[in-house]
Amino acid sequence: LRAQASIVASVQLEVCAMNQQTKETPQYQTLKRIQKTYLVRCNESLGKIIPGNGVRPASQIRRLEKELKLKREEHGKLAQQELLGQMAGANRKKAAEVQEFTNKRAQMTEEIQRLEKELNGLELR
Repeated sequence: LRAQASIVASVQLEVCAMNQQTKETPQYQTLKRIQKTYLVRCNESLGKIIPGNGVRPASQIRRLEKELKLKREEHGKLAQQELLGQMAGANRKKAAEVQEFTNKRAQMTEEIQRLEKELNGLELR
């Protein structure tokens, strides 16, 4: 708490709300965390004060790339299972199972395309 108090003391950001004249906000309700080590004092929500969603673009790109990699691996495993099932014998396979693999692959392909489009949009910013 002492470290936080010193950070608050060293990095104070006073933002006065328009309606502050009518009511006073207790000090403990005005503390907000910007990053891991920065606390500021403000009456409004930080979303109104600081634009954006709070996630750095580089971090968001890295997370999307990781998720895209996992989806591609899962898509490859589904294709492999489908091919192994076809090679094992079509007589034993039920039509419902073949349809299930096809639907899963189609959903996975759509999800991968959506993630790629989102990633391209982030990289162009």
